[in-house]
Amino acid sequence: MFVFDYDEVFRITLAAAPSVETLDDNPYDFEDKHPDYFGVSEREPILQAGDFRLSYSFDPTAPSQEVVIESPQKRETVSFKTFSGDWFVATLSPCARFLVLAEPYLIEIYSLQ
Repeated sequence: MFVFDYDEVFRITLAAAPSVETLDDNPYDFEDKHPDYFGVSEREPILQAGDFRLSYSFDPTAPSQEVVIESPQKRETVSFKTFSGDWFVATLSPCARFLVLAEPYLIEIYSLQ
C-alpha cells in the first residue's frame, strides 16, 4: 500500500510487524504509475472489508479525527491527531486485517483482530 502527499511517497508494508518507508519517488509522477495509493488523491478509501466497516467525516479545522470501526462483535472509535488540515485518510486494507490512518505528518497502522 502507498500513501503520498505533495512532497513525499510512503510505502506501507502490512505484516505482523507493519512498517513505513519513505521512497524517493516524485509524488506528481507516482499517481499515474501506482493505482493502489491513498493520500492527496481522488481515490476513495476502503470503507468496508471482511466484517469491518469504517465511517468518518474529515474536518480540516479539528485537532483530531474520529474514525468509527464497526464489526459484528463491537463498535469502536479511534481518535487520530491531525497536525494539518490539508488531507486525511482512513482506510481498511483489502485483506481486512489492518486499519491505516494518515495525514501529511503522521501515519498510524492498527491490526484488526
